[in-house]
Order: sequence, then C-alpha cells, then structure tokens
Amino acid sequence: MLQLETTGLPNVFLEDGFEQRETSEGRVLIVHDIPGLFAAIGEAVARKRDLTGAEVRFLRKRLELSQAGLARCLQTSEQTVGLWERGKVGIPGSESMLLRVLYLERMRREPSAWRLAEAADARAPERLVFRQTVEGWRERAVA
Repeated sequence: MLQLETTGLPNVFLEDGFEQRETSEGRVLIVHDIPGLFAAIGEAVARKRDLTGAEVRFLRKRLELSQAGLARCLQTSEQTVGLWERGKVGIPGSESMLLRVLYLERMRREPSAWRLAEAADARAPERLVFRQTVEGWRERAVA
C-alpha cells in the first residue's frame, strides 16, 4: 500500500494502479489514470461529513476556484476560507454541506443534497484507500 502525498491529503492510500521505476534520475512513481483517481478521491471526500482543511483545499482546487471564489460561493470571507484550509477553524456544517453539494453537482455525480443529508450521521473512515478496477478508480471500504 502506498500513501499518495501528492494530492495534499495525508489520508489517501493506493492499493494498486501504480508502478515504481528506477531511472537515471532516481526512483519515480507512475500512477495510472490520474484524472480518474482524482475524481474518485473528490467523490469520496465530498461524501464525508466532517471535512479537514486539506480536504476543503482539495475540493476547492478541483472546482478550479480561488479562495476568494469559494468565499463568494459560500457567502463568507476569503480569510475564513484560508482559516478552514489551514485547519485553524473548522468549516461549519452548513458551509461544508454546500461545498460538498456544489462539488458533486459540478462534477455531475450527485444532483441532490438529500443523499448527503441522509448520510450525515454516518462516520467516514479516517483513511481513504483506493484501488484501480476495470471500471476505473474506486474507494475501498476500510474496516
């Protein structure tokens, strides 16, 4: 299992779908289907109830928004978004829900907030593990 630090998320691990090769420049990591992997990570993160600062930043970047742009969408200040992303303060439930809905709708994966609201009591695992399948990258259930 490989911890994938390049996402900016310390809790993302890959079971497969990657190779490590020796080159004249040293050891390199090759991850297969990076766009598919980032889409799978984004969906898993957006379905979590409590977002970390790194996860807020990940979703914001996938939405191609600046901190100011996300602040406008959530009707808050750019400084507040920065505080969330640095983990100085937690993102309130309503802003978290709206960010997750905006993300899922933008990625055309989930047009309704009801599924997120219904899953609000479910605790997401701290560790997100992904494996590459014939259908693309999928999150693996972690015990």
